[in-house]
Amino acid sequence: MLVLSRHKDESIIIGEDIKITVIEIRGDKVRIGIAAPTNITVHRQEVYEQIASFPNYLSRGNYEKAYKVLLNGSYSPNSEELSKLEKGLSDLGKLTEDIKSELEKFIK
Repeated sequence: MLVLSRHKDESIIIGEDIKITVIEIRGDKVRIGIAAPTNITVHRQEVYEQIASFPNYLSRGNYEKAYKVLLNGSYSPNSEELSKLEKGLSDLGKLTEDIKSELEKFIK
């Protein structure tokens, strides 16, 4: 891991088109700004881990946890994943009309 020191308003450049700037330092918290092309996804680590957990929850049959990931708005499932989730919740007797309505919002 490369470790660099920066002051407020100083930046780090990654490659040719990603710029990370220290926006504010307040106590033990640092606010950063990230300028990156739109084809590069940027997430906080906890959000990334949650996104990565959705397929795992789904494949293990943990449909309630997978549904909670969707509710947090951090994952956009494909139609196959939605069908599997809907069927899994239905098999568990957990597919209410409210949940059906929420799942329909993900259908594009």
